[in-house]
Amino acid sequence: MRSGLPPDILKLAEQQVGFCKVFSNTARVLILWLLAERKRTAIELAFTIGISRQELLKNLQVMNYRNLVVSSREENNIYYYIRNNEEIGICPILSNRPLNQVLEVPVI
Repeated sequence: MRSGLPPDILKLAEQQVGFCKVFSNTARVLILWLLAERKRTAIELAFTIGISRQELLKNLQVMNYRNLVVSSREENNIYYYIRNNEEIGICPILSNRPLNQVLEVPVI
């Protein structure tokens, strides 16, 4: 792209495009909504969304690359949660999540 705009503005625009591409996948939007409620394990996320653990981990890797989610180990579990940053705070996908519905699936 040839532009007369400053390089830092072009770089910011490219970063925003990458950030928005993360949400071109339904599973990643659902992951974000679930993690907005509380930290969760991969098993919880995969079960609730209805995808394989492998598919979930692939999506989490994409989200981690874009600095949206992080993980931490607590005893024998790895928990995923939303990284606290300004981009995610103003994300319309997060602010438009269904707040009046429970996003939990009962474990049988």
